[in-house]
Amino acid sequence: MYIFTRRGVTFPQIRDYFANIYNLCEGKLIKKAHDQFDIKAIEAIIKRAEKAMGETEVIEDCARKFQEFGAKLQGLYGNEVRLEAVSIFEENYPSLIREIETPPLVLFIAGKKFSRDSENFSIVGTRNPSPYALRECEKIAAALVEKGLTIVSGMAAGIDRCAHETALKNGGRTYAVLGTGIDICYPPTNDDVYYKIIENGALVSEYLPGAHGEPNNFAARNRIIAGFSPGTLVIAAGDRSGALITARNAFENGRKVFALCGDVTRTDFEGSHELIKKSMAKLAVNDADILSEMGFFKERSEDLPTIKKVRGSKKNAAREVVFSKLNELEKIVFSALVKLEGVAEGGQPSIDEVLEFINRNAEDIKKFSGPNEIFSTLAELEIKGIVNTFFGKRYETVK
Repeated sequence: MYIFTRRGVTFPQIRDYFANIYNLCEGKLIKKAHDQFDIKAIEAIIKRAEKAMGETEVIEDCARKFQEFGAKLQGLYGNEVRLEAVSIFEENYPSLIREIETPPLVLFIAGKKFSRDSENFSIVGTRNPSPYALRECEKIAAALVEKGLTIVSGMAAGIDRCAHETALKNGGRTYAVLGTGIDICYPPTNDDVYYKIIENGALVSEYLPGAHGEPNNFAARNRIIAGFSPGTLVIAAGDRSGALITARNAFENGRKVFALCGDVTRTDFEGSHELIKKSMAKLAVNDADILSEMGFFKERSEDLPTIKKVRGSKKNAAREVVFSKLNELEKIVFSALVKLEGVAEGGQPSIDEVLEFINRNAEDIKKFSGPNEIFSTLAELEIKGIVNTFFGKRYETVK
């Protein structure tokens, strides 16, 4: 049975309101909702379904495509991949999307690794990104996946595809919110990513099976991309980019928005810069800016002693244990701080002094990408409790 699955007991099942896929496509309710929130959601889907009212062929075609797609997925993946129609009344409906201003009444979901309560982060941007934008997208998306976050995007060409691919390459989970029916891959050139997402995340759509991508569909689906996550990053966006719609939806629904800064002479960053200028988005230089602001960091190594709480002769031992757990770049940066504290003004070296020292003394620093890596590493060390940051971008190791 591909159409409905019982996943919870808190909310009535979708079949209690529509009975079957034919009623859903036609917008025919067999039970009325009384809550204002639910009534608005119902009105939204019925309005979309009015075009199909009385057109039996359209309704039957939609139902047939849904069932055929379910059979196709079962043939490809067996029972590991689920195809569901989840209503706003059901427990499996994504909790964050339920909170947005205009949540879809029904979401069609196909995927092996969908979870309504996953920790998500949305990444969007231009369909024609520069090499710089693609490189930054890869770096940030990979870092977020490493922290266990699910990457959400719209499976468009360019930045969307890059975000999904990076999540997949790094063994992470990703959700693609479509502007078509769930059974249609658009653009067709993303066919390879489309099926990989089914295996390593989920496809999500509010549109009925068989629906092709109308221009307005993609603008509307952006509210779902934003709704899926507590935060959204705009990698690069021109002044008319659809990514700005996603950012605005996120901002208006009280979610955090971040934007990458680019070359001020490039038109593909005009929209991003405008978001920052209007205080709709916070500047993100790297993943640490996002993670620290969002509060995604959790204790990842319970065995690490908290240096700030260790006193006396045990302090050095605690420091040695922490140092042994650092990665290669963290050790380079930490060692630089220790050496600079003896000569820097006030014992707190500035960021410029740290960068200059590392570039002059670390023979293997060339394999790192530059200042952004150092900024990110300093943020990581601060989060781990072994570095303090002071006004004017000055640092010291915890004594």
